[in-house]
Amino acid sequence: MDNNRRIEYRIMADLIVNDLAFTGNIRKIQGLIRELSASGCRLDSSEDLEIGQELLMDFMLDEKEKIEQVKARVIRRLSQRSRRVVGVEFLELPEKLQYKIREFIVWKESQGESQ
Repeated sequence: MDNNRRIEYRIMADLIVNDLAFTGNIRKIQGLIRELSASGCRLDSSEDLEIGQELLMDFMLDEKEKIEQVKARVIRRLSQRSRRVVGVEFLELPEKLQYKIREFIVWKESQGESQ
C-alpha cells in the first residue's frame, strides 16, 4: 500500500509541542487533523506552530483505535485565511501504526467518506 494515499477526514488530536528550540517551553494544545496519510497529516492547530517544531500527537482513528505518542514535525505552514494550518510529517512511525493508518484510509474510502 502507498504511504502517500490520503483521506480527508476530521479527527481531533491532542498535541504536545516541543518549543525548546523556539521558546524553551513544552506545551499542550489541541488540533484537528483534516487530511491523514501514513506519512503525515494536514493539521488545524489551536495555536501557531513553526516549521521545524516537533510534536507528540495522540488521536483516535475510530471509537476503538487510539494512536498515542506519535512523534511528528511541522514541515510547512499553509495559508488558509485566519486558520492555523500546518503540514506535519510523522517521525519514526512503527510499521504497525503505518499499517493501521493505511487500513483506516482504505476502510473510510470504501465507506465513501473521502474526497
